[in-house]
This record gives sequence, structure tokens and C-alpha cells, in this order.
Amino acid sequence: MRDFIPVRKGKRKKRRLTSTYFGDTRNIVVKEFVAQLSALGQSGRLVIFRLLVRAGPDGCCVDEIKRRVKMPGSTLSHHLDALTRCGLLTARRAGRFIYYAVNWQKAVKLIRFMTEDCCAGQG
Repeated sequence: MRDFIPVRKGKRKKRRLTSTYFGDTRNIVVKEFVAQLSALGQSGRLVIFRLLVRAGPDGCCVDEIKRRVKMPGSTLSHHLDALTRCGLLTARRAGRFIYYAVNWQKAVKLIRFMTEDCCAGQG
């Protein structure tokens, strides 16, 4: 199967489709882990994430997080949004409050990815 890519001045260049265009799930998964590690790469976000790990599956209200980490609301909102976008946190509304909690499936996948080749097969 062949695909045509438009080139300048209306000319078309032939290019063979390869498997790299379809179903390259390993690269997609690695990009997801890179985004998660990048989000955790800032000290404020790491502190928030560790706080929510200690909070357990119910998580914490934004006001409680703000009180514990002592950072401005706009900065906290930015960090919570970044952690939610990469999938490490979930948000739920209860009345007028928003509760954030760790997305345990994503967190476990990240930890498993980081340790899957641990010790290079040595017992």
C-alpha cells in the first residue's frame, strides 16, 4: 500500500507506509510515562502527589491540600491540573468542593514500568 505526501509546488512524493505509522503502542506508552515523570519532576508537584498518596483512595479537598503544602491557590491549581492531565490524579466534585486523589491504576503502571527490568534478571 502506498501513500502520497504533498510536496511544494504541487508535486507529490511517493512514500511506502510502514508499521511505524500504525499501532506503535510502545512509543505511545513510553510518552505517557515521560509525561508522568515530567509532571513529578517538579518539587511542588511531587509534594502534592506524596500528600495524596498518604491520603489514600478518598484523597483530599483542595482547601486541605492548600493548607498542608502552603502554596498560593493559583500555583496549586496549576500543579493539580498538570498532575491530572498526565493521568496521575483524578478529581471529583462533592457539592462545592473538589477532591483530588491518586489514580492508582496509572501510578501502579508507572511504578511497574520503572521496575520491570530491575536487577537485570539477577535474583
